[in-house]
Amino acid sequence: MSLFQTAIAVLAMIALFLYGLKSFSREVKEIGSERFQKLISSVTRYRLGGFFLGALLTGFIQSSSAVTFITVALVDAGVITF
Repeated sequence: MSLFQTAIAVLAMIALFLYGLKSFSREVKEIGSERFQKLISSVTRYRLGGFFLGALLTGFIQSSSAVTFITVALVDAGVITF
């Protein structure tokens, strides 16, 4: 694979990642119920609660990248605050 092909592949992956992040955020905005938003905000109100929720989800999903992706989408959707 040439350097040009590698660069194009990397740019395509970044574009797909950003598109997926934006699409997931839009879906959370549309589907996210107020009950879900209250639950997440009550758990993440304190740093320790957010830490344990993140650790639990990371252990359950087995991917810190996926948890980071979900967290960024939830912040973008306004479900949790930065």
